Amino acid sequence: MSDWFDAPKARLRLRDDGIAEIRHDPGVLYTEALAMAHVEAFREWLDGRRVPLLVVVGEGFRPDDRARAFLLHGDLVGDTFTRGAILFARRVEAMAVDLFLRIQRPVRPMKAFTRESDALSWLRAG
Repeated sequence: MSDWFDAPKARLRLRDDGIAEIRHDPGVLYTEALAMAHVEAFREWLDGRRVPLLVVVGEGFRPDDRARAFLLHGDLVGDTFTRGAILFARRVEAMAVDLFLRIQRPVRPMKAFTRESDALSWLRAG
């Protein structure tokens, strides 16, 4: 696996299998500024390529409304990632987010998971 890059409130990497991965710190209030900084960091690494994204949410992670709108509907996100899998520790969180994603219809396919192997299989299938 590739090396981790420490970013504000998260760690980022581009995995050897071509999947971008972000692991959020516990208890983060995720703002639009943080989301934009993380997407921009990946864009620099990717040099125009679009790849799938694995998001590992830390305990107590809370995106604010502007970050949520940017991540779901922002052109910059759609131009960077082909699809996104969000990994949660608890099934109830994953179920709630899946329902939210079906209603919101993000710019790219997104799905919530509780098992990393399932998330990676889904990302690779796209």
